[in-house]
Amino acid sequence: MDVNLFVSQTLNGVGNGVVYASIALALVLIFKTTGLLNFAQGEMALFSTYIVWKFTTWGWPVWIAILLAMAISFVGASAIWTLVYAYDDPSESATGALNAVWRLLGGEPQTWLQISSGRLNSMLLMVILVWLQVGFAMILLSSAIKGVPEDTLEAARIDGASEFQIFARVVIPQIKGTIITVFITVVILVLKVFDIVYVLTNGRDKTNVIANLFFNELINNEQAGRASAIVVVLLIAVTPVLIYQVRHFRAEEAGR
Repeated sequence: MDVNLFVSQTLNGVGNGVVYASIALALVLIFKTTGLLNFAQGEMALFSTYIVWKFTTWGWPVWIAILLAMAISFVGASAIWTLVYAYDDPSESATGALNAVWRLLGGEPQTWLQISSGRLNSMLLMVILVWLQVGFAMILLSSAIKGVPEDTLEAARIDGASEFQIFARVVIPQIKGTIITVFITVVILVLKVFDIVYVLTNGRDKTNVIANLFFNELINNEQAGRASAIVVVLLIAVTPVLIYQVRHFRAEEAGR
């Protein structure tokens, strides 16, 4: 077994996971401080929930549109987004949605999933995961918001708090447990993400992740020992998250 290859590939997979988490954290911090770039998973779901909560006149069509992606499998979604990111020759009409928009803005067609500078291809893969999971997060968060006692909201209004202050300082603290649950669920999902990467890039151009690396070592390279070691790395990465979730659950139970 080539130990150097194993170590380099494992570190690359872990590195990509760190990039996913770092970019998500950066987007959250940018949104919380400036209100811009609201694309982070948890924050996007939370903001969407707030919109539905306040603008009830939108009705069921909004919910259906947001939740529709949940019915699509990861492989199916990857196939759909393959068409969105598709490359077309400049002499032909654009069929890829992203390239069509890019060409309207005066740019040349790009092979988006091969652009690794600035981790652009990884960011485009993250968009798919956010699209698939925002509905799940929204269901849990909206249910938690509906469970907030109405008297606490009325008391805040009597004290002169604005609607946004009520949401930020009264509602969010009361649904903190649900927010943490959504966050942990998404973190675990990101750590073991496989389908999207396998279908669109198969780990090429610096997009590899631990689960895809494990699959390639076990199936394509027939290296069961190396694949087992990669799974151990994944288990080690997930364990702290699970420990935190258990401790948080126990703390909530003790506080009741």
